Amino acid sequence: MYPIPSQHTDLFDIKLTPNHNPMDPNLYKAVKNGDVKYLDQHTDLFDNQVTPNHNTILHVAAHFGKSECVARILQKKPCHLIRRVNSNGENPLHIAVREQHYDVVQALINGAEELDRDPESGGGTRLQILRATNVDGDTPLHLAVREGDDSFVRLLADTDSDFQHPPNKARETPLYLAAERNNGDSMVESILVCKSTAYTGPGDRTALHAAVIFGNIGEFGAPSPVVGVGGAPSSVVGGAGGGKAVATTAVGDRVSMGVGSSSLIRSSIWEERVWVRSV
Repeated sequence: MYPIPSQHTDLFDIKLTPNHNPMDPNLYKAVKNGDVKYLDQHTDLFDNQVTPNHNTILHVAAHFGKSECVARILQKKPCHLIRRVNSNGENPLHIAVREQHYDVVQALINGAEELDRDPESGGGTRLQILRATNVDGDTPLHLAVREGDDSFVRLLADTDSDFQHPPNKARETPLYLAAERNNGDSMVESILVCKSTAYTGPGDRTALHAAVIFGNIGEFGAPSPVVGVGGAPSSVVGGAGGGKAVATTAVGDRVSMGVGSSSLIRSSIWEERVWVRSV
């Protein structure tokens, strides 16, 4: 096992299996230290060497925030390594986002876009790494919301604004997590640039439920009435089921629930950009 800081041991703590080649300690050290010159001299080692947790050399560079190493590795072996996942189902973009290395995140996205311009690559690399899910069903955007830095959220959302950003295995969407964790008005706005972003959460709750339940209704602006069923006002739209749409109104510290049969309720809380459908 290679020497690494104790705070990172969780990424490298499982045993190698016979069909994996352990990473050369000198290669690992070079990437950790940002030694691009060493990488240039040992490109033959990039392909099949992994850490005990199946992290490739690109995962390691992303983990330690070595953007120059990331760019150099992608020049040599882009397609093979940028899509590879470790034993946690994480690609290098997952790692860079969780470790909060903005330059590395940008370098990985740029590298994927460059690869997509190559007609022989088959395309789709940028979207694949952005939409990939780990063993918990988390995309890089889920991780960015959890870390709480809006600059990462905005970058990822802007780069893939056509994606719905669906829930993870815990049934949490990135938008729900932002509402639940009170991550700031700008983070919610960053996610809402996506054209049809999902908004659901556990237990048939929605992001607006989370905002009310966890006292973060300010994330979505002050409650303002919208037309609900039969002209009745409703300020927060909730989950729907059995052909019903649930309207929730927050008044001070109290929450009242009403149920209607409308198939589409418009919420002005999200500046007329969120449409909640019942089925």
